Amino acid sequence: MQKISSRKKRNVLLTLSIATWMITPAYAAAEAVATRDVVITATRTEQEVKDVPSAVEIITQEELAAKGAATLRQALETATNISFGVDGMKGSTVSIRGSDARHVLILIDGRRISGEVSLERGNSFEIDRIGMENVERIEIVRGATSALYGSDAMGGVINIITKRPDKPQLSLEVEGRKADTFSNGRNWLLRYDAGKQGRFGWSLSAGERKEDPFTQSNGDTNNYYGIRRPFNFQGEWQIGDQRKITFGLDYLKEETKRISGSTRYVNDNQRTDYHIGYEGKTADTDYKIRFYQSVYDKDYESRNKNTNILSGFDVIKRTINTLEANASTTLNQNHILTYGAEYRQEDVRGTRIDSGKNSYILTREGKTSAGSEAGLDYYAGYMQDEWVVNDRLLVISALRYDDSDKFSGAFSPKVGATYKLKPNSRLKANIGYGFKTPTTTELYHAFQMGGLYYFVGNPDLDPERSVNYDLSWEGEDGPLSGKIGIFRNEIKDLINTYDTGETLSGGKIKVKSYNNIAEARMQGIEAEIGRKITDKLKFKVNYTYLDAQNKKEGIRLEDRARHLIGASLSYVDNEKGLTGSLWGTWKGDVIDSDRNTKSYAIWNALVSKELDPTTTVYLGVDNIFNYKDYDNWINGTIYRTGIKMKF
Repeated sequence: MQKISSRKKRNVLLTLSIATWMITPAYAAAEAVATRDVVITATRTEQEVKDVPSAVEIITQEELAAKGAATLRQALETATNISFGVDGMKGSTVSIRGSDARHVLILIDGRRISGEVSLERGNSFEIDRIGMENVERIEIVRGATSALYGSDAMGGVINIITKRPDKPQLSLEVEGRKADTFSNGRNWLLRYDAGKQGRFGWSLSAGERKEDPFTQSNGDTNNYYGIRRPFNFQGEWQIGDQRKITFGLDYLKEETKRISGSTRYVNDNQRTDYHIGYEGKTADTDYKIRFYQSVYDKDYESRNKNTNILSGFDVIKRTINTLEANASTTLNQNHILTYGAEYRQEDVRGTRIDSGKNSYILTREGKTSAGSEAGLDYYAGYMQDEWVVNDRLLVISALRYDDSDKFSGAFSPKVGATYKLKPNSRLKANIGYGFKTPTTTELYHAFQMGGLYYFVGNPDLDPERSVNYDLSWEGEDGPLSGKIGIFRNEIKDLINTYDTGETLSGGKIKVKSYNNIAEARMQGIEAEIGRKITDKLKFKVNYTYLDAQNKKEGIRLEDRARHLIGASLSYVDNEKGLTGSLWGTWKGDVIDSDRNTKSYAIWNALVSKELDPTTTVYLGVDNIFNYKDYDNWINGTIYRTGIKMKF
């Protein structure tokens, strides 16, 4: 049930957060570690992948290079039980275990990023926006992780961990791509690492990713095309052997467009992220305190593609401010306690919001748009215990409490266990609860989508809630490794759109809103097998069977493959400086929006050659067999070639 917290309660919670910040050591979270066998995101502490109970996967820098991955989408292509889609406004989305995109929390170094705000568009475009130029590794946690990360993590977490400015180096990468007979874009990136100069270290990078249109026979483009320009600065100031201050700035400029019928839709967006933190270690505690801000400015226009006359426009600015303090303390040889507090403030101002607060009117080329402001304040505290029961059993339990100035508080518990059957064989089990609060858009929406629908918000919405179970076995036998498990995720109070029965413009435009009526269930099987064939050649394949149901209507959810296979074969010869990769995915029995089923496979290949210690060239082919699906941005074969130089 919705409620308004008292000023006293807000002050108490904020005081608790600040007090924790000032007097409590915090964990050193979301940093790259020296070995690929260690994961941080699952527990907010360094844990061996073999030991952590959660279903996790790590994509290393070496694997990113083997694919020539330039974007997050390319990096995630063969990850277990991850799939991509396209929302109603033609934005790219990502799903874990069949969850909606809005239930997947994407982090950069453990920080939330601001982006699209509407219900179906929580992560729209992010897998295309986020580049891999500064990435050290990617950690994926499948299943509910609200016990540590709160709202938006019902389906899982994707944490992108960036490189640190450790050693002096200048690197340049240039890539060109072609599809059929026309140019299909280019990428370039320049990065400079100053390394550590005394106590200070810093890095700077800038680049451009250009995407050309994929035009259908009727003149429509099935993709947003244009230019994205990222800029990144990171710095570290070492105070002592165990303490340092970190700070940074990320900026992304995005100019994209799409043509549909006689209309050209244009985005002129920018996102700016600032962060500063203090972290260190004592004899028994790792700690971190930080503040960060993420600001997303969106300017969206629709124009006649022939006359360039403006038909409509929207502007929106979303700002997220976060203050958090965390710690991990070794109590004794059997217990590690992780604890922390968080205060997060989200403010939205734009023409798609109708809250009645600070209303205003904008005029552009004779057209007007009305807007207002809305905000949400979040407060959270959590605690986790890692209990080594004995040499074979590890139990990790966590509990988080989230509250806000708009919704009743929510507890999110989670318990996981790893039991070693043998040194190289183990069982893992988890049960966790998740939740997702409505965004300011679902509460106060006022937006006309095309000439068919007008969406209005519902300020009486409740949060979505879920319970997630999984059980798995994994093990190794020499060069062979394998995993198999089952999972189930039950979601209640799903926020859904519905037709209010009202119309505008003489019955031409239907009015839609939001309510908590839907229930969904995602369950299935995950399996993975890998083998090192020789010292230079290895392969990995994973399979997912997914049963994703709308429980209220008793039908399968759209755009989820019942069968999903990801496979990769890689060759690395360090002596000759030669590498090669072949990877692909097969989606079987996918239901589209028209309730039709389809199956398809996409295969890719890349070969690279080190000409000398400073220069590497590569040649790749995406979508080798030229499969096309315009509704899902699958555009046929793309050839790409590039050069990487390091000095």
